[in-house]
Amino acid sequence: MCRSVVVCFLVLFSFWFSCRSSQTLPKPFTSRIDREYEIFAPLFDHTIFSHEPQSEIHFRLSHSGIREGDIILRLMDGASSLLTAFSGLGSCSHVGIIVNDDSTLYVVDCQPHNAEVMGEHCIKRHTLKEWVTDMSFRGQTHKVITVRVVRPVQPIERSKLLALTNHYLSGCVQFDGEFKLDNNDPHCQNLYCSEFVYEIFCQLAQSTDFVMPSDPITNSLIDRVLDMKKEKSNDFIRMLETIESRYGSKLRSVDNLITPASFEWSTAFEPVCIAIHPDLKDSGYDILLNAHSMISRAILFYRALDGVSCQVDLQPMLKYAKIPAPTSSMILNVIDQYQKDKAALFYNGNELIQSHLCKIATSDELFTLLGGSLARMKRQGHPGQS
Repeated sequence: MCRSVVVCFLVLFSFWFSCRSSQTLPKPFTSRIDREYEIFAPLFDHTIFSHEPQSEIHFRLSHSGIREGDIILRLMDGASSLLTAFSGLGSCSHVGIIVNDDSTLYVVDCQPHNAEVMGEHCIKRHTLKEWVTDMSFRGQTHKVITVRVVRPVQPIERSKLLALTNHYLSGCVQFDGEFKLDNNDPHCQNLYCSEFVYEIFCQLAQSTDFVMPSDPITNSLIDRVLDMKKEKSNDFIRMLETIESRYGSKLRSVDNLITPASFEWSTAFEPVCIAIHPDLKDSGYDILLNAHSMISRAILFYRALDGVSCQVDLQPMLKYAKIPAPTSSMILNVIDQYQKDKAALFYNGNELIQSHLCKIATSDELFTLLGGSLARMKRQGHPGQS
């Protein structure tokens, strides 16, 4: 009898404790983790490969609830696209903004081949279907490997968005191959793809707080690459030198850099949908898929932690988010350093994400995986596109 009572008590205590533990987790944290994990689930479990071929990407996007004001990002197959995405440790290399005109969704973007003649006006409006469809460039067809859509947390004013995009469409904008924010000509603006979207949102939000700058991450990568270039001993460096030669651009440190990842990971935006081409496995990008999944899990954790008190117990939160042990250790190290440096009362998700990605940027494993991806692309003859 006593033994039964003890067993019953232990069961009830365990149930009470588990309920109490789950209730102590901040509601904003659990709701954000639940919502964003649902969107990222196909990426984490690879069921994303079970979808129909690439023509289905447009269908899935059209039925995902995307709307005007959303930011759309994409990655084409090829080495230069992968390196561009890699520069901010994001998943995409190009970005545009969605507008709605007469019930039709369009993407307005900034890219050099929007111009009829190189060096001329480079802002253009594309139908959504056109933007996510394979394209021909320099005699080769490039597949759209992945597309992501994110939405500003704060609502935007539709009339102001249309006025701004129309202003840029009818203006004079040259593509900024120097990737600088402060080099506009008095008569013609110089913009690159991420800078164009950044300019739009700066004017919509009257603030720059919405974006997560990529230059600390990119400069960490550059420092690591410059050390590796001295060795000239792996596929990554050989491919990088080929691309540098092709485009006449050398590695250099950057200031105030905005990349597609600045929007993809920023806590000021929430994910709407992810679409991946089933042929991704043939592009070489799949080699990085597992690593990117791990990066995504950590970033989703930091995103959910944004605005949460620094006094919370992180262990049950890591457990709730199902973060694996190696990633949990890195997260705890990043947060420990953050608390020492900032002495903050509440977590800043963007600052945590930035610190985490700076650590990832120096990882030998990441560069080994990237080298393998680039080597496969080289064998397949894909120079890449945005």
